[in-house]
Amino acid sequence: CDGKIGIFIALATLFFLTVQFSTERYTVKISSLQHQVKSVLKRFRYEYLVGSMDDNSASSTTTLLSEKSCDPKQKIAFAKTHKTGSSTIQNILFRFGDVNELNFAMPERSWMFSYQGPFDASWVLDQPWSRKGLDIFAFHSVWNKGEVAKLLPSAIYVTILRDPVDCFESNYVYMGLEKANRMNISQYAVKKARLNPKRKSKNII
Repeated sequence: CDGKIGIFIALATLFFLTVQFSTERYTVKISSLQHQVKSVLKRFRYEYLVGSMDDNSASSTTTLLSEKSCDPKQKIAFAKTHKTGSSTIQNILFRFGDVNELNFAMPERSWMFSYQGPFDASWVLDQPWSRKGLDIFAFHSVWNKGEVAKLLPSAIYVTILRDPVDCFESNYVYMGLEKANRMNISQYAVKKARLNPKRKSKNII
């Protein structure tokens, strides 16, 4: 396995080096070499992928790789999480929805749903615009799949996960907790570790 990976890296390096050293004199030759290397890389990637699977998986993969098309989904439930890059995905969904004239499940007067409790479908269904039908759920909320399913029963579900420690560090800075707690994150971590606090049963986040 390590040998195959090494060969793959070497071929990839060769491919990019040929781009860097191309000149007008050798354009035709290098272009041909690039094409050959690219073909080898493509074949190697395919063989390595299929070779690592059982017969059934390999068959499915062969079909998947041979079909260069897919059907866009227009019923999407996005569980938006803090400090994970979720706003980037949200903006992609906004643009996708705008281009395709889709309808969003939106908070009434905010950029996020209430954090006072788990999401409730009535917060959207009671709004006049919900009568036109809903396609995408993409705003911050205290996630509640059962209630989201009432809005979008046939949706695909998408979210982003990040290492919890990295995520907490990012939140600590973003939320201004260093100033609020009057201690940096290292001091805060030591203090909490000494206290050994128990998670409250009614915590929703």
